[in-house]
Amino acid sequence: MKGLNKMTTQIGKHIEGLHEKDSFSMTSENIEKWQPEYIKSEISVLSFAGGRDRGRCCQLTIMNKDGTASHIQLTTENTKALRGLLNKFLKG
Repeated sequence: MKGLNKMTTQIGKHIEGLHEKDSFSMTSENIEKWQPEYIKSEISVLSFAGGRDRGRCCQLTIMNKDGTASHIQLTTENTKALRGLLNKFLKG
């Protein structure tokens, strides 16, 4: 897939899921009133050059159907740690 510019590359296709929207500050007093709100979302993965200090990085972007979005940028070491956690989850 083509990237957004010469320094980025879209990796694979989007993954669909649900994002739990936190609409209020939960405390021990109001926890019983909390009602989760789920929004259909997609995650995309982008590879990019993080510069001399960070090296090759990836960005996970959550795009919500309500028009909001957020992302996290991970270094290669962060990505390896995430891979380990996901592998542990998949093994049960």
